Amino acid sequence: MPAVPRRAAPAFVTLLALALGARALVAQGGSPANLFRATEALPVFTHINAGGNLLVSTPPNGRPTVVLFLRRSQAESFLAGVKAQNATVASQLRLDSPTLSDVLRQRPAAGGYEITFVPDPEQVVAAQDELRRQGRPAVQGTPVFLLRSDALGYVTITVNGHQVIPAFLGVGEVLALRQQTQAQVGTPATLAIEVTSLEGLLTALQGAPTPFLNTVLLQPAGGATAELVR
Repeated sequence: MPAVPRRAAPAFVTLLALALGARALVAQGGSPANLFRATEALPVFTHINAGGNLLVSTPPNGRPTVVLFLRRSQAESFLAGVKAQNATVASQLRLDSPTLSDVLRQRPAAGGYEITFVPDPEQVVAAQDELRRQGRPAVQGTPVFLLRSDALGYVTITVNGHQVIPAFLGVGEVLALRQQTQAQVGTPATLAIEVTSLEGLLTALQGAPTPFLNTVLLQPAGGATAELVR
């Protein structure tokens, strides 16, 4: 139940990431504790090689990069494309669905590789539509949706007995939370959807802790969660 708002690889991998104009997450300094905690419930879809290691690509004159998909169907389509180009390479790859926290824990603390996200196109359009309604500029990167009251702060939910601020990867989930909260507190005019980027939020989580960063928890889109059982 919602709570009342309170303050609180091969070249083709690189080409795919660059063509989508995706932003990369670069390792920062500081304590990773909040970063790991906030990402522990967010599944991602990626590819691993025969040795069980993440597929890492290195573009010319660029940094090594791992590509993470937020929908299984996108990752499957990519693998099918690889198979069409080089069946031998594709046979050595396997689709994996770790949590983002698992991926981040594997990343070397210094050097290593960047992480690039391939967002769900439907959520990108939903974010653009919401920001257009608000008269706000578009957000670059992978959209994340939060619910807040200008007067009281972010709406929280209870997860495993703890009050957290949910940061949703799906607009449907934040709309459902707004409906639930409106029914509970009866203040429909005071609740607004806030759109930010996953990349920006993850970068902030690598910095100094704040009450917001100590409480935020990333939540997957409903469709992505359903795809885990396939």
